[in-house]
Amino acid sequence: MSRILWLVVGIISILGGIFAFFSPLSASFAAEQLAGFVFLLVGILQFTVYCPVPCLYHDG
Repeated sequence: MSRILWLVVGIISILGGIFAFFSPLSASFAAEQLAGFVFLLVGILQFTVYCPVPCLYHDG
């Protein structure tokens, strides 16, 4: 199972690289969207770790 998964990931990576090589503008937009999503996700996770829901209602 693991070897098949690595093979599929490798094929997808090669196809993505070919796509990025022939269409750099679309690849730039995709990379921008991916980076934005990752930063948003990391920000949400950091907020929930440092300020869990009970501290939002804390009076002190």
